[in-house]
Amino acid sequence: MKKTIILLLGIVLFSACDSLQIFPKNSKGIDKIPNEFFELGEVKMKNQIETIDFEMVNKLPVCQVEINGKNYRFLIDTGALTIIPREVFDELELAVRYRGMFNDFNNEQPQVKDFVILPSLKINNLEFKNIGAVAFTIENDLMKCLYDGIIGANMLAKLKWKFDYSNKKAYASKSMEDLIEEQIDYSFPFTTNRQKSPYIKGKILGKSLNFLFDTGYNGRFSVPNEYAFYKENSAENQFITTTGVQAVGLYGPSNTVKSFVLKAEVEVAEMTFPDELISGGNGAFMGSEFLADYIYLMNWEDQVIYLKKNKKSTQNLKIESFGYGSLFVNGKLQVVKIIEEANSPLKIGDEIQSINNHVYADVCAYVLDNQERELDEIELQIKRGKQVLNFTLYKEEFLD
Repeated sequence: MKKTIILLLGIVLFSACDSLQIFPKNSKGIDKIPNEFFELGEVKMKNQIETIDFEMVNKLPVCQVEINGKNYRFLIDTGALTIIPREVFDELELAVRYRGMFNDFNNEQPQVKDFVILPSLKINNLEFKNIGAVAFTIENDLMKCLYDGIIGANMLAKLKWKFDYSNKKAYASKSMEDLIEEQIDYSFPFTTNRQKSPYIKGKILGKSLNFLFDTGYNGRFSVPNEYAFYKENSAENQFITTTGVQAVGLYGPSNTVKSFVLKAEVEVAEMTFPDELISGGNGAFMGSEFLADYIYLMNWEDQVIYLKKNKKSTQNLKIESFGYGSLFVNGKLQVVKIIEEANSPLKIGDEIQSINNHVYADVCAYVLDNQERELDEIELQIKRGKQVLNFTLYKEEFLD
């Protein structure tokens, strides 16, 4: 079965909090948060191997957790620190250990947040106790459709893990031997930052990169948006240009920029993956779209990640798209991204009134119930200034 990437929204999601400026409580000076904060906590298990069910929501793994007797949806995110809803902070009357400038991947809208110690978080029979976390409610409308909080790398690092996206199950143990049942196809040594997020050395088109292994990124591979370099070094039929919003983080969409998607060989820890899809973005990331092709295991103690090929997936990749990406902006569905090679009649800023005579009322309905992915032709009515225009768009193939 051919694997395709349907570029409808065309907007990748990040929740990584890689850049933190920390202020001690009641202090005007800037200081670094102690390393001990990221080491906090312990985990209790009822069984030698615990199984966790999760859903793939917009290509991201989301599971149910319990805090203080209430259920929440949490993203499993190796690229982030643990985040809890503000209501948990208020209900448990948690003490503020630190206040810090918390950035998302854009690093353009840092906000002061409270760093706390969470007494208990349960995932089925697993209980994480006294874990360091950031307390705030996710206010971005797109992110709110997907999850309420984040199981971050500092939590995940307490155990060994096995993830199977195709069967929507994760397995946790204190011993790696409990989880390795079959021959492994790839192994990646990694290093970590202070919040325990894994980084793996790699290379694309001769350029050395340090990939963040980021299950909170719903794309395949991302590289810094060095447009001129990648265009010059890519084959003409293996490179497309995109203009507009490229990604959405915890605080909202990125700025409008010129970027790209290309197909090229990716080298990761001296192992090669031919004909991979790579997007220009705010950094080097290996994401959940790529990981869906594998069963992967993570061992923070030995700092190694193992991949076993998923027999249900193939590596034959291409992009199918109607040539645009869209988001809700101020309550209105707008065109925010264009593939230049598509020669689309749409323009950035066009307001989408209806798709196949269907009006999407909000961002959640559009993201979670969108049927465009299954269609080859759509009818669009858009508003441009005072004009109302109708277009028929046909799905095109790129980078085949």
